[in-house]
Amino acid sequence: MLTVTKAAREQLTGILSTVDAPENSAVRLVLSSKGFKLEVGRVEQDDETFSHDGNVVLVLDKEVSQMLSDKKLAVQGTQERKRLTLV
Repeated sequence: MLTVTKAAREQLTGILSTVDAPENSAVRLVLSSKGFKLEVGRVEQDDETFSHDGNVVLVLDKEVSQMLSDKKLAVQGTQERKRLTLV
């Protein structure tokens, strides 16, 4: 299972508030032709979910979840410029 640090969960919460996402939305980590990217979307049945302060902030479909089972989503960078990173 992907490990998501507390700092990453906080960063995801910030992303959702910045984009003014509709209620019940979460950040979805998806596979694209250039690697992984983040999209805002709805929670689908069978998604793996990650919560922060009682709200789902990240979702993965089964394929992405299996691909990232040994990875960690963390935050790197400076206080002014933080970014999510898979390690």
